[in-house]
Amino acid sequence: MFRPRGLYEEAARASVAASEAPSDNAQPQTIADAFGIIMRLAMDTAAPAAPEELPELAAFIGEIDAMRARIEQHIEAKKSSRVAKLSCQHAEAYSECRAALDRLRNLQQERGRINGHLNGLTQRLGDARAAFGTVQNSKPSLASFPSDDELANWSRAVAVARQQFDAVETEYREAKLAAHTVEREFEQAAKELEALKEREASLRGQLSGQPQALGMAPRSEFPFLRSGGE
Repeated sequence: MFRPRGLYEEAARASVAASEAPSDNAQPQTIADAFGIIMRLAMDTAAPAAPEELPELAAFIGEIDAMRARIEQHIEAKKSSRVAKLSCQHAEAYSECRAALDRLRNLQQERGRINGHLNGLTQRLGDARAAFGTVQNSKPSLASFPSDDELANWSRAVAVARQQFDAVETEYREAKLAAHTVEREFEQAAKELEALKEREASLRGQLSGQPQALGMAPRSEFPFLRSGGE
């Protein structure tokens, strides 16, 4: 069977041009366009000299068309594989965004609870400090010649007030440390969410420019991301 010299090489070059070249009217835009050129070349340069050569030319044209089909199938398979991979990555990123947002909201609630508790302890600590000062300053005057029982009662009252003050102060310090800790965790969680949102948006953008495959369409709306961590 005859094979016009250079046509297979021309087919390969035209296929590469169709799949890789930038948009340009001088270049074939699709694989089908590239092989249309090849078909015309075959018809122009390999026209049979005798009628009996027509079947051979038809068979050769069939080989060229089969090559086109194989190349298109290969490219489509690569595209489908890429879309499927991007879809899986996007689904994972979407889930990670949701989990990160849930964690941020939980930390926000915890931060509010701890700060509210800390504000209440601030008031209690002030009251305990004032009460301790009052009791401490209520020592019986020596000018009144206090009895041993009066002095003992005062000492016990001071000890009780001191104990109450120390307890509130300890609770206040622990709450302040907890507030500082949850604030740092909240800030870190917010940064992590922003990074995940950027990745999710990037993957969604890549998917939006791809043909849909495997029945997996990218989600264009992400209501749980609209308000961020608020």
